[in-house]
Amino acid sequence: MTPCISVIIPVYNAEKYIAQCLDSILNQTFQDFEAIVVDDGSTDGSVEIIEHYIATDSRICLIRQEQNRGPMVARQEGCNISKGCYIFFCDGDDTLPNNAFELLYNTAILNNADIVVGHINIIDANGNVRLLRKEQLNYGVDSVSVYKSLLNGELSHNLCAKLFKKELLKEHQYLTVSNMRNGEDALLFYQIVEHCSKITCVENCIYNYIQHSTSSTHIPISLENVDKLMFLQHYLLTNIIAKYKPIERVGTKVAIERIIYWWCNTPHISRYEMVKIISHHNLWYLLTIKSLVRYCGIGSAICMWGKIFIEYGARKIMWLVRS
Repeated sequence: MTPCISVIIPVYNAEKYIAQCLDSILNQTFQDFEAIVVDDGSTDGSVEIIEHYIATDSRICLIRQEQNRGPMVARQEGCNISKGCYIFFCDGDDTLPNNAFELLYNTAILNNADIVVGHINIIDANGNVRLLRKEQLNYGVDSVSVYKSLLNGELSHNLCAKLFKKELLKEHQYLTVSNMRNGEDALLFYQIVEHCSKITCVENCIYNYIQHSTSSTHIPISLENVDKLMFLQHYLLTNIIAKYKPIERVGTKVAIERIIYWWCNTPHISRYEMVKIISHHNLWYLLTIKSLVRYCGIGSAICMWGKIFIEYGARKIMWLVRS
């Protein structure tokens, strides 16, 4: 029998958290689902805990990857064997409120939506809870309008806290990057949105993001991941933003802001290496005075260029002035 929802759970060394994750899924008020756990080469006791759950509930299955290839590849492996009419992603160290599936599925059916989005709670190590953001779609529900909401910060690109029609993930080929630790959600979600006819939101928190010392938000971005983040910006600019004139300006402005952010917040990476990465992905043109003024305005351009100037030194960036 075909389940309504396939829950795909990438896991890597999550022995401290996977039990509470699976418990929150098994305790859902909506029970017509399968849970596909993808072990991404864990070296701790995660697999043993998962196997214990499999022995007590036939809806849970396990895929094992010998090598750690990152959550993007793990999710794809889960999608490949999924049978549900809808697909939901949950990280192995997070949890769900017990009515998450019920809210998402009922909303999808009622609105014939391709994607249903819910709010995310962040829970820190002390148990304090705060709302990540209020997800909004003020521009509309079609693809271009959703891109506007994403680029203006009204909608998150997180894959978690969203319910997807299976066709979006199983009938299209998407670019997948191994071992991408930052930005992998954005890379896939921007591609998915291009094939989406209708997206809607629920006014409820349906996902608990659990912060802990090993969360990606607490780990400095490595040189390899900065390279992949720059690749992401180049990909979005050339394959998404360039296609749609209504988002060209805001999309380019956001790309500039993110490059400047990573430039200023990676003191552990040499400026020489950062210059090499930015040049490799053909993004230097965004940091010229002309581009900064065009896309960000004179005031912001002066501020941004000042940050580059302070970080890198006047002599080495005079070519930016001449550009």
